[in-house]
Amino acid sequence: MSNSDKLKKITQFNTKFNKILGTEYEAFDIYMSKGLKTHLIKQKHFIAAKYIDRLNEIIETPDYIGNNNGNIEIVKIYKENIFITIKLDEKKGRYYVATMFDVKKGK
Repeated sequence: MSNSDKLKKITQFNTKFNKILGTEYEAFDIYMSKGLKTHLIKQKHFIAAKYIDRLNEIIETPDYIGNNNGNIEIVKIYKENIFITIKLDEKKGRYYVATMFDVKKGK
């Protein structure tokens, strides 16, 4: 199976977020592993797994977006707060959803 078979394009980074992040990114595609949902369930991130079909919405309309060591961190508030991290795979030159889990309101 080639790498392209393992990845699914979710959306594109919107350059309007550069002002908030203090970055100058060009628009770029954001991917997820096709095995992400299985991984989330295996790690007992059941709440986050319920929102996997909303990843594009989470990325496109975040309630919080930040930059942490070159990674983009996003929180979207639904009934639960869903946190994701977008990282660059430097070997392949692609941005992907690296983590996804629910966070408590206090965080």
